[in-house]
Amino acid sequence: IVMPVMGGNQLLVELKRRRPELQILLTSGHNEAEAKRLCAAYSATAFIQKPYTAQRLTEQVETLLYPRAPSDPRP
Repeated sequence: IVMPVMGGNQLLVELKRRRPELQILLTSGHNEAEAKRLCAAYSATAFIQKPYTAQRLTEQVETLLYPRAPSDPRP
C-alpha cells in the first residue's frame, strides 16, 4: 500500500488496467480490514499481513496460482 513514487492503490489500478485477469497478492503492515478499505475499489485478489513467514507467503502464492475446486479434499 505504501511505496515510494507510486502508492499501492495506484499500482493496483495500473496493473488491472493493463491485465484485468491478473491475480494480485496485497501485502501490508496495515491490518487486513484497513488494507482492504484503502484498496477496496481495486479488487486485490488476496491479502497477507506483514510480518509473514516464507511458508505463509508460499501458501498464498500457491493458492492464487493453483486454485482448488470446492470439492477438493486437500488441505
